[in-house]
Amino acid sequence: MRIFSVVVLFNPDLDNVKSLICSLVRQSCEVVIVDNSPQPNTVIELDGVHYQWLGGNKGIAAAQNAGINFSINSGSDYIIFFDQDSMVPDGFISNLYKAAKTSGYRICAPVFFDRDKGYEYPIVNVSKHGIRNKVTSKGDLKNFTTTTAISSGTFVNCSVFDDIGLMNEDLFIDYVDTEWCLRCAKKGILIHVIPSAKMVHAIGDNSIQILNLRVPVHSAFRRYFRVRNSFKLLRMDAVPTLMAIREMSFSLIHSMIIIAYNKDRFAHLKYTFWGVVDGICNKSGGNSH
Repeated sequence: MRIFSVVVLFNPDLDNVKSLICSLVRQSCEVVIVDNSPQPNTVIELDGVHYQWLGGNKGIAAAQNAGINFSINSGSDYIIFFDQDSMVPDGFISNLYKAAKTSGYRICAPVFFDRDKGYEYPIVNVSKHGIRNKVTSKGDLKNFTTTTAISSGTFVNCSVFDDIGLMNEDLFIDYVDTEWCLRCAKKGILIHVIPSAKMVHAIGDNSIQILNLRVPVHSAFRRYFRVRNSFKLLRMDAVPTLMAIREMSFSLIHSMIIIAYNKDRFAHLKYTFWGVVDGICNKSGGNSH
């Protein structure tokens, strides 16, 4: 049994990357580093660590696909995905593997806790009609299912890629994991959340809180993909129409809030505008603006 971890980099803090690699190697993972940075990075040299520089930013989907293909061609049985700033506690991999092995789960995911405030992030379960339901473990260790999960920490039996295919490179960054998960759900492959596997995570560079609405704030450049790809979801067979309409609406609402409250408002306005235009025109790939 071989487990490969695919870690995608983009201008990383190399100390964090080295810490992540050491943690994964200790947990018997073979590590595949796929680098989207403008220049190659020097990473720690250890047995079981494979490094691939893509020659520039090709997007998270292309990087994950490169890692998936390398892993499968190298004889991997399972693949687990991580971000460059992921922190993986000891026993994390074994908790996911045991659940997958003993129960026959084809996709497993951990629960996430906010890095700064400590609360558990809700996991979004989307019905076939597009109704969203936010679920948390509520401190219970009982496993539960969902239709979507973020890619970081997701543990996948390699046979799933034969049935579902790879990540959609047209999306480049945002909604890559969501669209792939919904393709899985459409074919009856659900994600099993394993509360005994816990990760710390942060969504966005910071956030804006208005009453009960929390708006994650990414860079203006990244905001472009959030807006553009929300329009692209409407054209994707696996994405329920109601969900796509909601994502389009909220991407614009969030953009307006960010423009109103963020000091970098003119850049956010520019990239929101081009996100709408390119979304309507169904543009794919990177951001050329």
